[in-house]
Amino acid sequence: MDGAQRVKRPQHHRCLLIAAILLTTTECRMRSAIWILQGSTASHLEFGISDKRTGTRSIQWGGLTVYSCQTHSGEREHVSWSIERDPNSRDEDWPKRVTYGEVPVGFRVIHEPETLSHGCYEAGVSGTGVLRFVVDTAGSVSERPQTEIGTLFEPEST
Repeated sequence: MDGAQRVKRPQHHRCLLIAAILLTTTECRMRSAIWILQGSTASHLEFGISDKRTGTRSIQWGGLTVYSCQTHSGEREHVSWSIERDPNSRDEDWPKRVTYGEVPVGFRVIHEPETLSHGCYEAGVSGTGVLRFVVDTAGSVSERPQTEIGTLFEPEST
């Protein structure tokens, strides 16, 4: 071995060490998606959960929270319902469908469900899955574009 090779080898190990540290210390959020299933209403709201929108693959997720959107009037977000994974549950219990207010097997309630009234809501599932939806005065539910998530919202007066 000549001197040039000995100099490069420690630098190579240093780069590998830095890469390993970055990989172990960087928090990666699991890819997840949540959407409203067709036919849902405010009184019977069903969510689909997978790794991509309308996906069929079961994924591991730790919780689901439904909360009101933030409004221009400065009203803070309000949790309407929240569940989390029960740490004592079996690993194979990962539902792909969840009905608002009904606790799936393997989960427990954090915040009891409240009636969904006219207004804007967001729902988030562990990882990257989040959606915004609106309940109208008749109780119909419609999803809002992803670009509106996290923005201020003032309900329409209908």
